[in-house]
Amino acid sequence: MAALLVVLLTFVGAFVGTITGFGSSTILVPTLSLFYPLPETLFFAGIIHWFVDVWKIFLFKRGLNWKLIWLFGLPGIIVAFAAAGLPGILPEFELKKLLGLFLVGYVIFIFKKPRWRLKPTNLNAALGGGLSGLTAAVFGVGGAVRSAFLTAFNLDKSIYIFTSGAIGLLIDTARLSGYWLNHFSLKDYGPTTLVWAILVSFLAAALAKKMAGRLNRQKFRRLVLVALFIVGLGYLIFTGPKTAAPSASWRTTTNQAAEDNPANPMPFEKLTIPYLKNRSYQSRLGQLNLALESDDYIAYLTSYASDGLKVNGLLYVPKAEPPPAGFPTVVFIHGYIPPANYRTLENYHAYASYLAEQGLVVFKIDLRGHDQSEGQASGAYYSGDYVIDTLNAYAALESFDLVNPNRIGLWGHSMAGNVVMRALAAKPDIPKVVIWAGAVYTYEDWQEYRLADRSYRPPGMDDDRRRRREELFATHGEFDPSSSFWSQVPATNFLDGVQGAIQIHHAENDNVVNIGYSQNLIQILNTTAIPHQLFEYPSGGHNLEGAVFNTAMSRTADFFKN
Repeated sequence: MAALLVVLLTFVGAFVGTITGFGSSTILVPTLSLFYPLPETLFFAGIIHWFVDVWKIFLFKRGLNWKLIWLFGLPGIIVAFAAAGLPGILPEFELKKLLGLFLVGYVIFIFKKPRWRLKPTNLNAALGGGLSGLTAAVFGVGGAVRSAFLTAFNLDKSIYIFTSGAIGLLIDTARLSGYWLNHFSLKDYGPTTLVWAILVSFLAAALAKKMAGRLNRQKFRRLVLVALFIVGLGYLIFTGPKTAAPSASWRTTTNQAAEDNPANPMPFEKLTIPYLKNRSYQSRLGQLNLALESDDYIAYLTSYASDGLKVNGLLYVPKAEPPPAGFPTVVFIHGYIPPANYRTLENYHAYASYLAEQGLVVFKIDLRGHDQSEGQASGAYYSGDYVIDTLNAYAALESFDLVNPNRIGLWGHSMAGNVVMRALAAKPDIPKVVIWAGAVYTYEDWQEYRLADRSYRPPGMDDDRRRRREELFATHGEFDPSSSFWSQVPATNFLDGVQGAIQIHHAENDNVVNIGYSQNLIQILNTTAIPHQLFEYPSGGHNLEGAVFNTAMSRTADFFKN
């Protein structure tokens, strides 16, 4: 959406919110989140609302009810700060459903009980403050709740506006601090748009002051309530994991529907490189919870959103002083482990911790359906899901303040060799990719070498993954390089434009993934301008363990750091 429209909506939101007493965020959040991710919108609208509070205090500076500041404001501050991390934990589509439910319920209540008033007690003031802080932090609509509770105290109009603005300022300061500590981003809005929005919010508040006595306030409130009801109803009806995914543009939703519609000329399009390349990826890290610590790094259990699913990961952050531009960083994608057996805090820890000890931020992601991460584990080779999870993790790291967004690379093992190569084909500007014992690049190599993984557990007869694969083969047949569909799946058909470098490690005695996979890939890379290396090891097996481990890890760390 154009910056001009954001600024215009900010003006309308600040004007309407001041006139009606609902608060600017009550208007801004439901409208802007139709176009932008809800967490970013909460942060953006919160900043605007903070300045609107300042303007209201400046314009209506007449009297202040200090008792309500303490009774109402203090619980609001505490709850708002504590709840600010919730939007980073819940999937966005669930948040929008809850926002829709709140808006619809609030409007129905106001229309059915127009004369309802609370008793002006200390307990109600404290409850109102806490509820206002909660709804402000999670939905950005604390002003509506604050208005409902504060009107019980029959304050003079100017004192009411001044006191409400002061309380709002305190609660907004608390939730904005929480958003910042939870690494909320404003990258989709941009600093220029934010500055203009702040300026027009002042003009809107000033205009609202002049117009306050000329408008029929009750009729205006009813009109705004109807609009909020329609927006809330839309969230309830149309929001779901596919349409509300923070990583998806309108085209993503259309293509997902196409994949599920066998009559579409390109079913299963989500598997193809053109689809993965043309969709958008937007995510951010959720709350950071301390999980592990050593002399060299701290590891946090965190999460990010991918296709509306909450995917967990372990984020390793070096204790060293970060470089001015941020740490070089690795999105770490594990190989095949039965999803029910995978453990976020245990598997691949030796690999990720080694890189962190060398001064790299490492985000070791679960992939959907593994351990406590949401969704179904769809497999690597015949689904685009793991590529999407990888690139959404990449997007989440781009907005993390300790990371150099221009130096984020990918590391993949075994099946993740396929994942990171297809991710590189979908996002050719990824600067560096490292593959350990990877498999399945051309898909013809799959037919030649197969796999010998005794840990593999095929899906059951009634498993959705098996059903989807059978539908895929029934629709497009087995892999055929001459097929118009299958030719769009291998990463090796889309290497033009790749700007990064590739480093590959493989043991000659790998009895799970034949080293021929890596040797064939190198032959293909030899025909391109892509910088590449292959390190072959006489021992180490599939996991490059034992005597070769430190050598392979040292080469990997140096590659990402230099």
